Amino acid sequence: MLKDLFIQLYINNKLFIEFIEKLSKKYNINHLQLYIIVLSSYDKMNVSTLSETLNITKSAVSQALVGLSIKRLIIKKQSKEDKKIFYITPTKKAEKIKNEIADSFLYKYQLFEEKLGKDDMAKFIELIVKFNNILEELKQNEEGKDVKIS
Repeated sequence: MLKDLFIQLYINNKLFIEFIEKLSKKYNINHLQLYIIVLSSYDKMNVSTLSETLNITKSAVSQALVGLSIKRLIIKKQSKEDKKIFYITPTKKAEKIKNEIADSFLYKYQLFEEKLGKDDMAKFIELIVKFNNILEELKQNEEGKDVKIS
C-alpha cells in the first residue's frame, strides 16, 4: 500500500510538472513566473504575499518579477495606503496568458469531475488540501518548529 502511494504521488507530480513546463515553454517564461502571473491576477499580491503563498524566498520572487517586468507581463503599482508596498499587477498580455492557463485547467478539471462526479471531486479536493496541510506541518516540525499535526 505504501509503495503504491509513493509511486502514484511520483507519477501524478511528474505529470503535473510536465503540464506546467509545457505551458511555461509556450509563453517563454519559467514555472515560477507562470504561477506569479496567475496569482497576481486574482488578489493584491506583493513580494511578501507571493513569497508566503508560494513558500519561496522574497529574493526568488524578486528575480522572477524582474523577468516578468522585462517581458512587460507585470507592472508594480504603489499602494496608496503604504508607500513602501508595491502590488504586482498583470498587464493585458499577462491576463491573456492567465485566461488561457485557466481555460486549460478548467478543461482538465471538468474531465476529472465528469469521471469522478461532483461529490467525489469535492471530496478529492478537500483531501488534497488536508494532505497538503499535513505535509506542511511535517515540514515545519522537521525544521524545528513546534507544530501539532492534526
